[in-house]
Amino acid sequence: MESIQHQLAALDLPQVKLLHRTATDFEGIDIASFDVVILNSIVQYFPSADYLIQVLKGALQRVTSGGVLFVGDVRNLPLLKAFHAWMKLSQAEDGMERSQLQQQVERSHFEEPELVIDPALFYTLPEQFPQIRRVQVRLSRGRSQNEMTQFRYNVLLYVEELISPTSTPFTEKHDWRLDPIPVEEIQKYLMESEPEIFLITNVTNSRIHLAIKTVSWLQNQTLPRTVGRMREELQDSAERAIAPQDWWDLETVLPYRVEVTWSTQTSTGSYDVLLIRRGVDAAVPTFDSPGHSWNHYTNDPLQSSFARQLVPELRQFLGKTLPDYMVPSVFVPLAALPLTASGKGDRRALPPINDDSTHSLSITNISSTPIEFTLIEIWKELLQLKQVSVHDNFFELGGHSLLATQMTSRVRDAFGLELPLKNVFEAPTIAQLALILEARDTPSTAYAPPLVRLDRSAYRRRSPSLSAPPLPELQLPNCHSQTPQDLPKGSASVHARSITSSRSPLVPLTLGHGEQPFFCVHPMFGVVFPYLELAHYLENMANQFPDWGHRSFYGLQPLGLDGKSAPLNRIEAIATCYIQAIRELQPQGPYFLGGWSFGGLVAFEMAQQLTQAGQEIGLLAILDTPAPANQLSLGQSLKFLLGTALWSTLPFLLDYGALVTNRLQSWHPWFARWQGATSSSAFRAIARLLPEESRLQLLNESAIQLLLPVVYANSQAAYRYVPQPYPHRITLFKAAEQPEAMRHEPFLGWNTLTHNIQLHQVSGNHLSLLRQPHVQTLAEQLGKCLSCAAQFSGESEQR
Repeated sequence: MESIQHQLAALDLPQVKLLHRTATDFEGIDIASFDVVILNSIVQYFPSADYLIQVLKGALQRVTSGGVLFVGDVRNLPLLKAFHAWMKLSQAEDGMERSQLQQQVERSHFEEPELVIDPALFYTLPEQFPQIRRVQVRLSRGRSQNEMTQFRYNVLLYVEELISPTSTPFTEKHDWRLDPIPVEEIQKYLMESEPEIFLITNVTNSRIHLAIKTVSWLQNQTLPRTVGRMREELQDSAERAIAPQDWWDLETVLPYRVEVTWSTQTSTGSYDVLLIRRGVDAAVPTFDSPGHSWNHYTNDPLQSSFARQLVPELRQFLGKTLPDYMVPSVFVPLAALPLTASGKGDRRALPPINDDSTHSLSITNISSTPIEFTLIEIWKELLQLKQVSVHDNFFELGGHSLLATQMTSRVRDAFGLELPLKNVFEAPTIAQLALILEARDTPSTAYAPPLVRLDRSAYRRRSPSLSAPPLPELQLPNCHSQTPQDLPKGSASVHARSITSSRSPLVPLTLGHGEQPFFCVHPMFGVVFPYLELAHYLENMANQFPDWGHRSFYGLQPLGLDGKSAPLNRIEAIATCYIQAIRELQPQGPYFLGGWSFGGLVAFEMAQQLTQAGQEIGLLAILDTPAPANQLSLGQSLKFLLGTALWSTLPFLLDYGALVTNRLQSWHPWFARWQGATSSSAFRAIARLLPEESRLQLLNESAIQLLLPVVYANSQAAYRYVPQPYPHRITLFKAAEQPEAMRHEPFLGWNTLTHNIQLHQVSGNHLSLLRQPHVQTLAEQLGKCLSCAAQFSGESEQR
């Protein structure tokens, strides 16, 4: 916001104001001062229905007469179970039985962390807010089939319209469920009869009718009994259904405007189509909805978090009042107890307890080795839980990608061992991880000295009890308090004090056998997942070409991803912090550095500082990063930030999430938003390294919230950075497809900072550079550069 405000001042736009506050805080914003207020893709993150109503109330008060409040990207509550059923069906193995899938769907439905809203809620708003004169609930246009078009919708709330129709024209109606006629016949009828308004109700929605059939299959306990057979039935389904876009296409050939909204008569995702002849002064009719409390129209996104806190408390309480044999071995949280038609408890409808959920108390609370005990303490800290079993799955307990990288850091602190990130996915339980650590009884590289075990009792994150006082904030030292020149070369003890106390930013992706590591800096989002496939191919090539050297591949992630420390917002400080980390691992050069996108700027500054400290740079690999001296205009900067940098990491997070959750079955268009067809073969290759039971929640709300401050700090750092000339070689890997602003820069502007540039052209664009098929080419070129650089550096003397 600081950067954007600075740019707005230069453009002389005093009417534009940027505010950072909670969604319910409208203080200082004048009443009835806006024609349009937009709440787009935000209400799903609200904690409750009451909070939503509070925001809508404040927003409506700021809309002027004749204006509109737009609420976009709203998730549909009646379709929530269909959403989870479709997701779980897509992930399941063919041999999974229906009952097992149903258990997974019920659990996923219960643990839904976002606010999901029944469209009927918006039709009831005029009762509470009389200034609303018209409500429109609209489906999304387009032919893409993904979550955004299948299970979401948009809402328009019109405030005190100045002109209302004086009369309501006659409306012809057709119930499509009773008489499913094709669009072509409707088009012919409209051309011949020319009705003023024509309403078609209960049209089967082709976007989601297979998901609806899946829910019906699970609920009705009908044949078939396995997922594979059900997939075959869905593929052979001949049920008539129409895509909503087919109706909007009529606007191009007929003098009608088309409105498509969810049908209020069913909860099966059917929709109504209203065709209004152009020139007819008629408002889109709204629909009455029975009055209920606001909570009736939404789910409770906090119930899973509450249950996660409550269950350990409940188990602990029962353990104090009951003998061990009477304490339940497993607790299954439910939103409500199932009831029979007469209102009595229906025990038969209770979900069965599967083998994965049952752990005996002796297994749950007892660790057999010191390694398991230490890992339990680490998991408790990371996951904010009071009890953890050695057989619990890290990701099923709420772990996600960012916590997985933090786990590798804590393992390094506790055991002095490097744990590749891949192992966390291969072995998602403490029992499995302990076996890996026991086998790795010495550090995996020759450059990894043992680290001192820290006393974290002052700031360990614990799951608070129901009456526990708030914990003090963790105070981290300034990672950039010392520069490389201030540190004695090779002084591991000095580095250990500065790095281990603030969490090392190093994340091992692959581990080699003695060569100097390759350190690659994160992009704008701050996570290193974009480098997973590159590291995988480099590792494979090292096996094929031993002369290249089998070196470790480390990613560098910033401060702030733990939600405690503040991220650094100066590239010079970021570089100094990372240098401290890599010199703890490797006290002397030559150093092999790299970075993609924003990471290229940090890697460049790291090379500068290391050179000034008298260290040798074996390789500085810049992966399609424009030189910071090449200043872009405001428009170009915003376009790069929003269109490239901010979204550069998202495809890789989603692809890797698809990998570890077995989302590789591409038999339905649902997977179009998760991964492209060009990358599926590569991820299948990596998937063979991981067990089927691995599960990963990559982009839950908590992870996103941790990324946003990092993105903001990195954007500030990039904008402020003023580089200095570099005396050595830069190895530049340039994508073949460049944006308009960079097409006339053969060296992306780096020739203004050094006269020694080794240029490598890689097919693809800035985003696809690290994806198949281009990443394999990049890995080949980078591997050769690493090998050649090692031969002409001090490393060759050590080997």
